[in-house]
Amino acid sequence: MGKDLSNAALLAEMGRFFGPARAAKFMGWLMLAALNGIEHRDQLPTGNWASQATRYRVAMDVRDFRVFLAAAGYDLTDDELIERVIRPRGVAVA
Repeated sequence: MGKDLSNAALLAEMGRFFGPARAAKFMGWLMLAALNGIEHRDQLPTGNWASQATRYRVAMDVRDFRVFLAAAGYDLTDDELIERVIRPRGVAVA
């Protein structure tokens, strides 16, 4: 079992991995995907929510960031990572 990943720790690790600007873009792309009904990593390359190159890059970023988190001791699947980014713990979503 890996370490618990709080919202603050997730954001800090995202900033370490991507840098601040790219982390914000990553979160934005995942939010846009979620608004278009994408809920799983294998769905990211589908649909018309972004250009094909962008959809594949976001899917690879999810995988690479999850591998980075695993090396830091956090145990998440790709889909759990997406869920945590688009629906942070303890934040009500209307």
